[in-house]
Formats: sequence, structure tokens, C-alpha cells
Amino acid sequence: PSLLVWDGLTEGLDPAGVRETLDLLRQQHANRELTLIATDNRPAELLVDGTRVAVLARGRLLFDGPPQALTEAAQRDLELRYVLAGHP
Repeated sequence: PSLLVWDGLTEGLDPAGVRETLDLLRQQHANRELTLIATDNRPAELLVDGTRVAVLARGRLLFDGPPQALTEAAQRDLELRYVLAGHP
């Protein structure tokens, strides 16, 4: 598929399973333009390869942009920093 929606991408996986899953997705993306929409409680693992990230909390969009800008945005936004730290 050209669009894959995956909820809890790394949920329940050990570090080796996370690497294998992300490697598989990288291969799929390289072979064809795969767009992945993923939700995860450990977003840092997904940010490595992402071109765009959106952070939602309680139905509100807190951030939408390139992963490189997320760190800077979190330094300015206390709620975003709180959510990225794993708090609901």
C-alpha cells in the first residue's frame, strides 16, 4: 500500500524487534513511496526517519512540522515538552 496507518508501532517489541520493524518500513519506503502514519508512546524512535511529525494531545494539535524543528518547539512550549516526556 502507498499509505500505511499503524497504531502502536513499537508497542510490545523488544529493541531488536523495533529495529527490525523500522528497517522493514525503511525498505518499503525506499522501494516505493510509502507514507506511514504511526502512533506510538515512544516517538523518538519514529523521528529518526520521519519527514513530518504531528503531536496531538487530548484532541489538540500541539506541533506539526519537520522533526528537526520539534526540539526547538518543545523548548518554547511547556505542554509539548510535557507530552513528549510521556505524560498524557
